[in-house]
Amino acid sequence: MVGAIVPTEVGDFLRSIPYEISGQWFHGKNIKLDGYSFSYCRFDACNIYVSRGLFRLDHCFMASCNIYYLNEANAVVRLFTGCHIPSTVQVNPYLRPR
Repeated sequence: MVGAIVPTEVGDFLRSIPYEISGQWFHGKNIKLDGYSFSYCRFDACNIYVSRGLFRLDHCFMASCNIYYLNEANAVVRLFTGCHIPSTVQVNPYLRPR
C-alpha cells in the first residue's frame, strides 16, 4: 500500500517525532496528540484528540480530560471494546485516564 506505515517504520517514526513538548501544563485546551511527543506534561480538563496513534506520552498526567478517537484510532477502540462506535467524534469514558 502506497504511503502506509509498516510496523518496522512505526518505531522509527515514534523515535523521530519532530514536535517535542516538555514540562508544559495544559488546562481547558484542545490538544491533538498525533505527531507530537509530550514529556512531563500535565493535562487538566482538556479535549484530547487522537487520529492515528502516532504520538508519544512520557511521564504525563491527565485529569478530567475527554478523549476523542477519530479515524484509525476509532477503529482500534472499536476492535478492543467490541462496541459499535459511530465514525464521528466519540468519547469513550471507559478509556479515560483516572
